[in-house]
Amino acid sequence: MQSLLNPLSLRRQNAESRLWPAEMRRIHDEVDRVFGDLFASTQLPLTNGDGTEAFFADMDICESDDAVEVTLDVPGLKRDEIEIDLAGDRLTVSGKREWKEEKKDRNYYRAERGHGEFSRSVRLPDEVDAAKIKADLKDGVLRIHLPKAPQAKQARKKIEIHAS
Repeated sequence: MQSLLNPLSLRRQNAESRLWPAEMRRIHDEVDRVFGDLFASTQLPLTNGDGTEAFFADMDICESDDAVEVTLDVPGLKRDEIEIDLAGDRLTVSGKREWKEEKKDRNYYRAERGHGEFSRSVRLPDEVDAAKIKADLKDGVLRIHLPKAPQAKQARKKIEIHAS
């Protein structure tokens, strides 16, 4: 109520409310710039052991009573650029994403989108039925459904705990 009666107080509050977001944006931008500059020189591209460039495909693995589900983020890749192999209890997903942008006459300030080869291997928690494995690629997400083998489903036994 006092600000309504005092025009100077109202003017000061309006000025502060306009400056505060701008000042916070400036501070945020400055912190972002400092950390970006600091870590930009230490962020080397991922490489394979042979020196070729690589990228990292994020992966989730979940399990139900009937199957193991593996999900990988592989944006920009097509089906024919991805390989899925199962050897024993080890699932390996690999692929290659080419750098398709022209580098001529361009100075990149930031290039974070990975390219090159990737390979992710995971040991599966149970034996799977290899004949029933299905994979689906949609919107840059690869989902691999690995149904458990009948013997893996039967091998589980709940153990009761007795009080002593």
